[in-house]
Amino acid sequence: MRLSPDTPREHWPGRIDAARVDATDEAAIQAQMAADEEAARADAAAYARRLQRRLGLSQAESPSVPAECS
Repeated sequence: MRLSPDTPREHWPGRIDAARVDATDEAAIQAQMAADEEAARADAAAYARRLQRRLGLSQAESPSVPAECS
């Protein structure tokens, strides 16, 4: 199915509250983006702490471990 702005909303798949989405202003979107970024950083920090514990590393030793990124 292809969607375009001309497609009536009742034909759009998914379960969203279209009125709520339409009522969201730019300030609310920016606040949501900031909250998402904050949550992502907290998740990364928690992951790093778990990894430190599993490897038995101190906080000072952790930065010397090479990280493999793919």
